[in-house]
Amino acid sequence: MNCFSLNKVAFAMAVACFAAATAAVHAQTGWKPEKNVEIIVGTAAGSSPDKVARLIQKLWQDRNVLDVPTVIVNKPGGNNSIGWTYLNQHSGNGHYLMIGVVNLSLAYLTGVTRLSYRDVTPVSMLFHEYTALVVRSDAPYKSPADIIQILKKDPNAVSLGVSTAAGGSNHLAAAMALSGAGVDVKKVRTVVFNAGGSSVTALLGGHVDMIALSPSVVISHLNAGRLRAIATVAPNRLSGVYADVPTFRELGVKPYLSKYRAIIGPRDMNPEQIAYWEGRFNRLSGDSEWKKILDENGWEGQFMNSRDLEAFMDETHKEVEKALGELGMLKKQ
Repeated sequence: MNCFSLNKVAFAMAVACFAAATAAVHAQTGWKPEKNVEIIVGTAAGSSPDKVARLIQKLWQDRNVLDVPTVIVNKPGGNNSIGWTYLNQHSGNGHYLMIGVVNLSLAYLTGVTRLSYRDVTPVSMLFHEYTALVVRSDAPYKSPADIIQILKKDPNAVSLGVSTAAGGSNHLAAAMALSGAGVDVKKVRTVVFNAGGSSVTALLGGHVDMIALSPSVVISHLNAGRLRAIATVAPNRLSGVYADVPTFRELGVKPYLSKYRAIIGPRDMNPEQIAYWEGRFNRLSGDSEWKKILDENGWEGQFMNSRDLEAFMDETHKEVEKALGELGMLKKQ
């Protein structure tokens, strides 16, 4: 064999080695975003899920976690169903994420949408959020026992504002707590608002007597003394400004609802995309600033990977279905 032939063989071997090395590197790194990443929020700007999305965006930007920009896209309406529909218009595309909430089950079970948690890709659990019952600072009732006593005698005596839908997470959490305490929740005057901020405005203006909403939404009003949290529907007392606020569980009312905050993606995401985002959100769960903000907002951090989140959503769906049925809010599918 002459030198020219040897050189051709050597060149071919070098090309093969380079290709193998490139493939190995690709296998190790897997998928990563190559264009703008959208984090979709199914509620209005200023809502609890919106705050979560913008916090993630800020921390990622501050720490240069991604090589591409992160964009927040609000798609409010239909108890998050508008956002879910938009998400699934990008089936299999890992550049689209959404703040996942328990309404994935609630909206389906109450007949608002045909989409359920089975129609999206579970990616990661972020934390649990619970519901607070809040009144004006000058309200005559000082404790959850006062509210219960009044509503037991006359369910119409106290009006309740909820967001963002009848049968939504705040409505169901309040109904579960009040019903567990012996109140006929079907007779409670309930007013539905399209956002937590709107219910706060109505409460401050005296248009409703009490609101059920995410604790983080009213922290500034609590600190300013304009509003007062009367109770939370949570397994234990929350942190921060809610540390001294009693839970319904302390009154012997066992049911509570986790308004979990998770990350979901469109249907048909592949394992490499899921693994990439699991890694990013696992890293976020250990971030000191993230932990500090969770504590300030009364959020209970718990990272779950895709598989564990799917199992959690399965169990939550069963519990919610049972609760809605007992309260007469379940729509047959």
